Amino acid sequence: MIQRCQQRGFSTHDSSLIHVSDAALATMGQAKFPSNHTASCDCGESGGRIKPADCERLHVSDGAGKKIASFDVKEFGAQRADDGTIVVFRRPGAPKLTPTQDHQRRIRELNLEHAEFYRRGDL
Repeated sequence: MIQRCQQRGFSTHDSSLIHVSDAALATMGQAKFPSNHTASCDCGESGGRIKPADCERLHVSDGAGKKIASFDVKEFGAQRADDGTIVVFRRPGAPKLTPTQDHQRRIRELNLEHAEFYRRGDL
């Protein structure tokens, strides 16, 4: 039976809704959490305050609701497997960045943020 993400214990936005087969999960899986755990993203948890385009983190919480792990939503997704466990998987085509590449990406993002700030003239 196909279920909506909310029915499967997820609170995510449309760009995170990549569903893969259980066979693919076995190959692409990076982490596995027990069935009493939940997965949600920043925008889903914010109640509409964070736009899906600005969503950055996927969080896994234990049965008591305590966040125990976080992942970058651009690189990782989560899905509940048929046995009820949550499998965090690397998105197809997501680059595996070296520390140098990741640093360069963050510098580029900061430069764009700074350019936007100064363009607005909020000084």
